[in-house]
Amino acid sequence: MKDNTLEEWKQRHNVLIVEMLELLKLPKELEEYCFKLWDLSRGRSPRIPTSLIVDCVYTIAHISGNRRSLKDMMAAAKIVLNRKTKPFNQDKRVDSKRWIDNDWAKGIILDIAPDPNILEDLLER
Repeated sequence: MKDNTLEEWKQRHNVLIVEMLELLKLPKELEEYCFKLWDLSRGRSPRIPTSLIVDCVYTIAHISGNRRSLKDMMAAAKIVLNRKTKPFNQDKRVDSKRWIDNDWAKGIILDIAPDPNILEDLLER
């Protein structure tokens, strides 16, 4: 499916976020925050946009107190994206840090949930 505009492309990815939230039985109210994190991170994260959705849903679920296991996230990704995707999966052949460990990403997360303790708990995982 080819999107004609950037807005259509973003909307298609937002639909995937909604499907992930529904499948994981997460509150619908988290959609806004998942999309915001995804949209502000998509140009800076090395992850492809669909893998980034898994990262963002996992992050927002975690910081909102609605944590889901990696196993549950991968199962939901398999259904919604048609492939298993582990949150923050990294290529072990390359020495790099997770995109979420960058200062720009921390700033976005703190803007969404301005509690440094929640951020620290997330980053320890």
